[in-house]
Amino acid sequence: MKKLMAVLLLVILMIPFMSHAEQHYCSIEEIAKNTPARWTETYETPNGIVEVDVPVEVPAVERFPIVKVRLMPAVSGDKLSEYREILQNTPGTLGANKTANNWPASAGPKETYTYPNGEHPQQQPDNISLSYEEALALCLQEIDRIWGLKGPDLRLQYVRVEGRLYYYKSKGNKIAWGEPANGTGRYVLNFCQLFHGIETEAGTDCYEDNGMGLGNSFRSPYCYISLSDSESIKIRSALYDELETVYDDVPLLSFDEARKALKSEIEAGYLYSIDTMKLCFIPYQDAENKDVIWLLPAWYAKGAYMRNVIQPVETDDSGRIRTGNMEHAEIIFQAQLGTLIDYTNTRKDRRIVPAVLSWEEIKKE
Repeated sequence: MKKLMAVLLLVILMIPFMSHAEQHYCSIEEIAKNTPARWTETYETPNGIVEVDVPVEVPAVERFPIVKVRLMPAVSGDKLSEYREILQNTPGTLGANKTANNWPASAGPKETYTYPNGEHPQQQPDNISLSYEEALALCLQEIDRIWGLKGPDLRLQYVRVEGRLYYYKSKGNKIAWGEPANGTGRYVLNFCQLFHGIETEAGTDCYEDNGMGLGNSFRSPYCYISLSDSESIKIRSALYDELETVYDDVPLLSFDEARKALKSEIEAGYLYSIDTMKLCFIPYQDAENKDVIWLLPAWYAKGAYMRNVIQPVETDDSGRIRTGNMEHAEIIFQAQLGTLIDYTNTRKDRRIVPAVLSWEEIKKE
């Protein structure tokens, strides 16, 4: 009986590929060449006007592989000997402070400045001598020392410059700032982890019920470090460890195919805005080993989404839909299967890795 069930599962997973000859698959180089820098379009829906104006991110790589990973092993104690507080040190997750976390209650930075995508900060945190370049070098040095991750394994998503802390009282939307609570500001640097130059998104907010039964195995791997100097480093991380490259390069479906699928969600009255659009990895569970995770290609979108199309929407005077109160959800087009992940799927095996399509199979057609 178990053998029969395994065969049936394999057949089900292969069904999307039975017609792959009808699909037009591309290399990552073709996708980079033919994908527009922005998706800009206006759609008229039964509920009002939806405007899409979003950058389309394609990784700057020559190949798009299939990769197996696991949760990053817990860090050995000798590498954390300088850290006074170890908040968590488990497979995949580290939280550690070199100095005690003495952030006062009802205190916060009065001034913060955020610089995305490696933009150079124009401000300096209050009362510290550490330059941004020195802070960045310290972070990269510590990440390398603890996990052996180098510059090509990371992308700096943002830098935040925070001023010193001040006590405050809040009432409604108003904040009254009081006396200083400490003497210095700090840098906060957030890195995402790359595999072969490609980002990974967890893809768990694409379900109506995102209790996937996989604990914290699915993640958008990152490392967050705050510091005022080399003695005040605080680290929070959720990382993967690469096990194997299954295929060096695989065929992909184009942005046009993903756009068609997302357009159908817009016109059906589900999707009302798109803030993020990119080609990346998303994780799937290995069918036999729960500790092994596959990273597969996907066109990933995030935006205002309404599960119930019957629910009324608000529009402004020009007929444009207000999205402020809507759910901010992930919408994922699987770049080999050619389908959107079904948000209504509640099966326990909904993210078991499907069959992977190789260039050899395409060439046989």
